[in-house]
Amino acid sequence: MDTDRLTSDRYLAVVGVESARLADAAEGLLDAPVPSCPGWDVATLVRHVAGVYRHTTLTVRLGAEPEPGGDAVPAVDPDPVLDLRLAAAELVTQLTATDPAAACRTWAPEDQTQGFWFRRMAHESVVHRIDAELARSAATTTDGATDVDVDVALDGVDEFLTMFVGGSWAEAGIVPQHPVDAAVRLTADGRSWTVHVDVDVVRTEPGADGDVDAEVAGGAGDLLAWVWGRVPVDGLSVSGDESAVAELRARFAELS
Repeated sequence: MDTDRLTSDRYLAVVGVESARLADAAEGLLDAPVPSCPGWDVATLVRHVAGVYRHTTLTVRLGAEPEPGGDAVPAVDPDPVLDLRLAAAELVTQLTATDPAAACRTWAPEDQTQGFWFRRMAHESVVHRIDAELARSAATTTDGATDVDVDVALDGVDEFLTMFVGGSWAEAGIVPQHPVDAAVRLTADGRSWTVHVDVDVVRTEPGADGDVDAEVAGGAGDLLAWVWGRVPVDGLSVSGDESAVAELRARFAELS
């Protein structure tokens, strides 16, 4: 397991702060479209996150994957924003009482501990808070959606690159629609990852050593939002083969 992760207390604090920001952004805006989640309005986004929170609360409580899945966990309150706040409080209460080192079923073979869910729920909260604030920005011309604490954003990029897109796609039975063959370096706030991609595998190495076809660099929050497909690459600096960067992001989109 990655020893550079944030502490469980830090993840817990992030869940509390980011879920509150998400709920605040959603207030009075439930019918607004979410530009970063085509086909969703803010109400759909909020219900999704509340369902994920409750599904995770059950998973952590049981130490195993419950049935049914996240979005099928019933809401408690008919007001989606209030229901989200209640679900977030339930999740924080459960995580606070949980030993992150204890065994728990997860979908990541390399991490079968409760700590996985601390990290996952922190970044679930951040990315969907960005979604809600992008929706509010589109509706009200406010901004600031990608203002994520640097340590949290860097950890979020690392989670995405190592746990969501890393490994053998062939072994997972995935046939990429964008079989880019390139090495692209991602850099933000003093930290770098070199992402090697071919038809079958996405392999991420920490650091900036070795030759690459292109590099994407910028602020940690902007990089996090870009790898998750929440914002275009315009706010970042791109050097080298721009087509490799575009193909890499298209490959990411197949899983994000």
